[in-house]
Amino acid sequence: MYQVFEMILWAKPQDASIEEMTDISYQLLSELHNYGSELAPKYLPAWRKDQVREFELNKNNIKELLEKNVNKEGGRVFWDLGRSLSFFSSKNESNSSEINIQIGVSNASFNNLLVVSLPYVNFSGFDTKKIEFENLFKKLISIFNPYFAFISNSFNKQLSDEFWKDDKPTYVHWMNYYDESTTQNIGRDKILTLDGITRLDNGYFYKLQDELFDAENHKHLLHQQEVSKSLRLI
Repeated sequence: MYQVFEMILWAKPQDASIEEMTDISYQLLSELHNYGSELAPKYLPAWRKDQVREFELNKNNIKELLEKNVNKEGGRVFWDLGRSLSFFSSKNESNSSEINIQIGVSNASFNNLLVVSLPYVNFSGFDTKKIEFENLFKKLISIFNPYFAFISNSFNKQLSDEFWKDDKPTYVHWMNYYDESTTQNIGRDKILTLDGITRLDNGYFYKLQDELFDAENHKHLLHQQEVSKSLRLI
């Protein structure tokens, strides 16, 4: 079984026009495209493989998808739940990323979301393009303005089955971003004691370690636990 990693960004609900949604989505997708073919939004998902079609990245096409992909049931449209976009980068599953955006959410019970499931075989961001991948993560944060962003590991469940509880994260991930409100909930004094903590936009970026986090590595797990405890997340 492969350890599957995801870039996850959670942004607070807020009203947004279709033009604003289009602009933000275009910026996010352009950054993923510019990273390289591994993360490029090349295809639109379909029920059958023979129905899959390529996607040309431009604002008009994004706006068209956003206008179609609203939450509705029985003829009723739930505008406050926003609109969704989904893509994948390759027809080869092991080398493909999946990109999902939920944007324009204004309902206080939900988040705006960006989730990028990373390729689980030979992804360059874990090896030859580590710096570029970290910079990409930071660029996506600057565009999407999340209150919490992190890179999850599908095997990393030993500290909690949840990512968020009591208005703060449940543990520290490989890469993390905390906005001002999340920083206050954790405790600014605790955040600022972390080695390598850096300011990023309206918050702080923290990388647990340079090496990719391995949930089957005891030293990695112990370090994660120690830092999570120092922040009193566990």
